[in-house]
Amino acid sequence: DLNLSNNDWKKLEQLELLLETFTRVTLRMSSKNEPTLPYVLPMYRVMEKELKVACANENFPEVFKFAARAGLVRLDKLMSYHNKAKNNQFYVVATGKSFFLLMN
Repeated sequence: DLNLSNNDWKKLEQLELLLETFTRVTLRMSSKNEPTLPYVLPMYRVMEKELKVACANENFPEVFKFAARAGLVRLDKLMSYHNKAKNNQFYVVATGKSFFLLMN
């Protein structure tokens, strides 16, 4: 039986909200036509923010919150790479230059 209940559809919509951020980040970081270096630091923060929002969302099913918490744990493990990037002049300059170009 492939019929989905209204509750099933609601869960799928909530899951879409959770996964949408990662789709955007993946597409941005997979670009073949533009450099992705400027997006490393901002995309990390985007993922972190969205996972924290998901963890705090009282309307999300517990299994989605569990997945979001697992994502935060994984991001925390990647924090050493994030810190290396923050301390690397090339990442910082690329991020700043990208922001400057977007604003003009």
